[in-house]
Amino acid sequence: MTDGIQTRALDAGEPLHDLVMVMMETMRATTASLVMSVDDPRDGLSALMTAANMFAGSQFGALLVVGAVTQQDTKRAADAASRNFREGVKVGLRHATRVARQTSEGTA
Repeated sequence: MTDGIQTRALDAGEPLHDLVMVMMETMRATTASLVMSVDDPRDGLSALMTAANMFAGSQFGALLVVGAVTQQDTKRAADAASRNFREGVKVGLRHATRVARQTSEGTA
């Protein structure tokens, strides 16, 4: 049994934060061709976001089955996922800005 899911903010430079960033870059690289394989890349990105959320939920479901979390932890996990989504938007904006800047500097 568990005392409940614990959530906390990770600071840049913490080992777990660094692992999250590596996982994000790995997912970006791994899924890029799939995202671009549809006529409208927005559809590909929408499918990717849906799949990522469903994957996270399926991982939580596996934790439920083994007793690592409880059904009561679901709301806290969903709230954390919402915060992580908003943080991910910020990360995406920084990444896209950096790529755009590098692209324009490379063509200037």
